[in-house]
Amino acid sequence: MRFPWPLVLLAVACVDQHGPPPPASEFLVAAHDSTFWVTTGEHGVTVRGAPIALARFDGRLYELYVTDDDQSYFEAIMVGQRLYRRDLLTGDSSAVIEDTTVARLSAAYARSHPRARRLEPHEEASADPELYATADIEIIAVHGPYLSYEHHADIGLPDGSELHSIRRGVVDLRNGKAASAATLFGGREAVRALAEARRSFTDGIDSLLASSSEEAQHIGRIVRDLRFDPMSFSISRIGTDPALAFLVPGEGEWALDLAFPMSPIRVEAPAWWDDVRTALPESPKDAGAGDYPTWPAAGQSPAIIARYDSATDIVTLVLRDSAMREWKAAQVPPPVEWLLRLDTPPIDSITRRGLRRAFDEAALYSEDTRIATGERVRTDRLVALHAAAGRIPFISPSSFRLHAH
Repeated sequence: MRFPWPLVLLAVACVDQHGPPPPASEFLVAAHDSTFWVTTGEHGVTVRGAPIALARFDGRLYELYVTDDDQSYFEAIMVGQRLYRRDLLTGDSSAVIEDTTVARLSAAYARSHPRARRLEPHEEASADPELYATADIEIIAVHGPYLSYEHHADIGLPDGSELHSIRRGVVDLRNGKAASAATLFGGREAVRALAEARRSFTDGIDSLLASSSEEAQHIGRIVRDLRFDPMSFSISRIGTDPALAFLVPGEGEWALDLAFPMSPIRVEAPAWWDDVRTALPESPKDAGAGDYPTWPAAGQSPAIIARYDSATDIVTLVLRDSAMREWKAAQVPPPVEWLLRLDTPPIDSITRRGLRRAFDEAALYSEDTRIATGERVRTDRLVALHAAAGRIPFISPSSFRLHAH
């Protein structure tokens, strides 16, 4: 999903000389697919936006980013991806997800072509390679230490056949291990949610097969061959409560079209969700007609309210003090996913420097993706391959999407 606003936005709103300045506040807000850093006080309002994803757990902030792993040869375009977490305090990065699909194919290709040489970053590949393999990692959401992602793989073999797959998963950012529903929400809740998901999937197929529409029956027969995978899910939420959203994986020629997303299933909140809930928007009981969510900051002033304007498709963040006076703080694109107060308690100077560095470096990121730049060979090679061979119906260089937080 492309972000139509500037990659890095810095705006200062002047204080109305005829009214009081806005109350002091500082917060991060994740909206659409960017993060905004808002500071207010006697000097006015400062808003800075950047296409970055952040996670917070164990009292620390981390930046999440994806890089390409290009293992291409002249006759074989093979590009995977890695997802990293960067500690904003130390600046250290650790790989959290490493795609193995492309790595395995690259190793096999090297064994069968011992004289072939890996391409250098700026070397061009064949306009009509005999093999291609690409893998994309999309961040779906981040909840505390758990990251939900979607993995796409597209492979074209020398015999002309193609393999495509799509699935979801959850990884623990602290150790890079895959997390099951039972690990996240306990055995009892996992069994209940899995049973409900399987039942919903089966009922959906039965409804399609029983339809009077031949097209629906045809889809039902195709979907019936899909295999439900209890590890293919993402963490979602219903209001401020956690939920599991299963995706029945798609495989084969029409993988992306056949992948079967299911409605979120509410689960009982575990202890680790308490910290997540503080950043989630609530629906205030006294909300006005235009009020969207609110973050009361445990009753502290100022409260932060989001108001959605359907005519402009813009969310306005508003500060409200204890006397019910209001000030506009920022305008961001919907949806607003979470908001983290940096002033209650205030962040330390080291974290602030790391956060500033992360926003500064976001200016080096690609305009169409959240991939940290460096080598842009992947996009160039895929563009050339798509144009010359026309054999990648399910992948586009701009298809990487980031559903942050």
